[in-house]
Amino acid sequence: MMNYNMAYQVIQRCYADANMLSKERESVMEKYPVYQKGYIFNEDESVRWNREEVQRRQEAREKAQKKYDKKVQEIWGEAEKAIKDYLQSEFDLKPKVADAVYAKAREEGHSGGFFEILSEANDYGSFVEDILSLSKKEE
Repeated sequence: MMNYNMAYQVIQRCYADANMLSKERESVMEKYPVYQKGYIFNEDESVRWNREEVQRRQEAREKAQKKYDKKVQEIWGEAEKAIKDYLQSEFDLKPKVADAVYAKAREEGHSGGFFEILSEANDYGSFVEDILSLSKKEE
């Protein structure tokens, strides 16, 4: 059962984890500098070897970058899940309805970050709950 405070705490932890990951990423990426096309690593090697070495190092950099990108996506996925779980728990919304409410909350609040999305989700969740309640009364 996810409540507002629990979702808020998950988001706080996600920000802390993302911040720590960002610092770790910076230090790791220093090991993978960007080399310009035509960079010469070793003048005793062929042009082809140097060109291939630039490519190898660029691929290693991209691999390291993708590793961190995936971790960041997982972190923010946790924040998204916490908000959707909150919507389902607090307002008794079905998963697809919670997804739609989350999408609208994200659209409205994304510029302010996940805390703003949570706040918007709370407002929209309450609104949808009221509408669904009225709909049931009319049946």
